[in-house]
Amino acid sequence: MKFNLHGARGKIRAYRDDDHIRKLAKAEGCLIPMETALARMDGRMSTFVTYRRIFLVHAMEGDSGYSAWQCDNVLDMPLLLLALAPIIGPIDRVSIGRNDRDPSATGTRH
Repeated sequence: MKFNLHGARGKIRAYRDDDHIRKLAKAEGCLIPMETALARMDGRMSTFVTYRRIFLVHAMEGDSGYSAWQCDNVLDMPLLLLALAPIIGPIDRVSIGRNDRDPSATGTRH
């Protein structure tokens, strides 16, 4: 699903299919913490933020599962976070492995 966010530079995609979201989370390295947050079923909504994606874990009775958003342009992430601010819960820290976009992986500096 795609939606327009006023001022966005690129497309922002919303995902609702739990199986597809699990595949995206596995690729980003945050599937295990997301599954742990869902297993708690503590009535909270946990948020995991990666390079281009925001994952929500709904751990509430009657509303359990995952939601995700992806920005085609990374500069739209702050705009998306502001739009989602009323519904997101605490942001859980995730240790994510280095990738080719990480300046320290290539020896370059900011």
